[in-house]
Amino acid sequence: MNRAIVAALGVGLLGGCTVLTVRGLTGRAVLLPEGQGLPDKEIVFIPEETYDTLGFINADGTGFETRTLEITEGFFRDFVKMSSPVLSVRITWGPDGRSLAGSLGRFHTGGGSPLVITSEGGLLFCPEEDENTPFGSARPWIVEGSKLLSVDQYPSQDPNRVLLVDMDTCAVEEVLLEAGSDHGISGIGEASLSSQGWLALAAAKGATLSDEAFAGILLIDPQGKEVAAVPDGQWPAWSRDGEWLVYTVNDDGLYIVRKDGTGVRKVLGEPRVGPATWSPDNEWLAYDRPTGAGNSGIYKVNLLTGEEAEIYRGGFNPNWSWRQGD
Repeated sequence: MNRAIVAALGVGLLGGCTVLTVRGLTGRAVLLPEGQGLPDKEIVFIPEETYDTLGFINADGTGFETRTLEITEGFFRDFVKMSSPVLSVRITWGPDGRSLAGSLGRFHTGGGSPLVITSEGGLLFCPEEDENTPFGSARPWIVEGSKLLSVDQYPSQDPNRVLLVDMDTCAVEEVLLEAGSDHGISGIGEASLSSQGWLALAAAKGATLSDEAFAGILLIDPQGKEVAAVPDGQWPAWSRDGEWLVYTVNDDGLYIVRKDGTGVRKVLGEPRVGPATWSPDNEWLAYDRPTGAGNSGIYKVNLLTGEEAEIYRGGFNPNWSWRQGD
């Protein structure tokens, strides 16, 4: 398990491979404006009141652009119209800074099958064909190329699993962790993999999900050893150097912690802050929070000075590109 994680990370972070193959939705989906591909911007997010549109902006608030996913023909066009499709509200940049991971599914489920959007606007997508197709509402993360880290939460699949998925074939390459058999975990909400091969799991421990003895974040080293537990944490995301983790505590705020569970620090006291993401230099965090005007805005905070600035009014769930100097 752990050799595969480290090997995959090595290829992804050093090689910077961009996905070029379009699968699943070939000839049936376009990213509009057609032919323009993904903008060269620092932050991707979901604009408010949209379910099929991605917003792109620089961290200083300049250069706002959008791209919209449109199913143009065939069964999928009718399927998504009937089912109210939604791009994952937790879209993430890949390490190469040129492709995105997300999910496409039905609005009422809050999740869907994982997808990759290439820099050219092509899609790698695994249709929901049977219970073996990975499915979940957690954030998928690109490990390298077309390989994703995904939490499988398919409604008929028990237990939850953390998977490496090859999007070129829609095949599960490896099960990294399984609830019910590993670390006493009864359920997995989300997983994040660091550049050093550490896993951070938003998980529950206990007999059942409704009667958990622990709910929070587990930090697991590359050898599979549970190093630390952070109670009440959710939405974990590793810093680019793999030394720190950011997470939220419901109705409390935004926190960071070292990979060994020490150095816990509260960064922001906003009780309704959303999932956060790191800048490439590890000096800033971007996140969404209420603006006070009845909507949500994209903000950033400096970890050294505590300075906060609004990036965009009317969006949520940002993710900052890995690339320096975008």
